[in-house]
This record gives sequence, structure tokens and C-alpha cells, in this order.
Amino acid sequence: MKTYSTENCQNILQTLTREVICELVGAGIEGSTTNYSVAHIKILPGGLTPKHFHPVVEETYCVIKGRSLLTLNGEEAEVGPGEVIQIAPPQHHKMVNPFQKDLEMLVICVPAWTLDCTVSLEEWRDGQLVSLESES
Repeated sequence: MKTYSTENCQNILQTLTREVICELVGAGIEGSTTNYSVAHIKILPGGLTPKHFHPVVEETYCVIKGRSLLTLNGEEAEVGPGEVIQIAPPQHHKMVNPFQKDLEMLVICVPAWTLDCTVSLEEWRDGQLVSLESES
């Protein structure tokens, strides 16, 4: 039996926007599946997931710990433990953690998430968040 754990994560990414992403199952994991992916994501206090969307991938956020502000197609809501948020393509979304504790969530993507399935609408440049929407 193959099990996957945040303790021995094979594919981990720490971003400039204070996210720690551990892909547990998916296209980036040897011997795993490309049908779907599961990632454990931690957004540290003051951190965020910049605004983006996925043309094809459907995401489901399952909040485990902490609180965050989620903006989904321009509508903002505070989300916390036990809440599940479904994000259909191509909904624009962004997550910000203005709180004092880490936000932890599992993110499930169908089909499996890959780097090329994300269209960024914001990025971190020279210590600040910059909108890319005006550049397109």
C-alpha cells in the first residue's frame, strides 16, 4: 500500500507570497496519478495566493486549520476550519491570510494540477503584488 504524508513530501514549494505547498498526489509525484491531485497548502500569516484562474481544472479547498479571506469572482468571504469551497473553471480566485495563525488546507484538483494549468492575474515583483490584468 502506498501512502502519502506531509511528513515526507516529495514535491514541496515555498513561494515569495508566504505559501508552503506540498503536493501529495498528482502529476508531479512519481508513481502517482494524473487524474486528480491533492496538495497540503499552508498560507503563513500575512501570506497569500495571488489572484489566478484555471481554464480547465476544478479545485476544491478543504480548510483544516486557521482562517483566511477568499475572493471568488469578486466576492470576498472569511473561511475557516471545516469549510469546503468548490472553485469551477474559470472562476478567478485569491486567498489572503491577514490573521496571526497559519491557514492549512487540502486542495483537490480534477484533472491533476500542473504548472501550465494556471493563469496568473497577479504576481510578486520587487516586494509587492502587481496586477497582470492591465498588461494583457
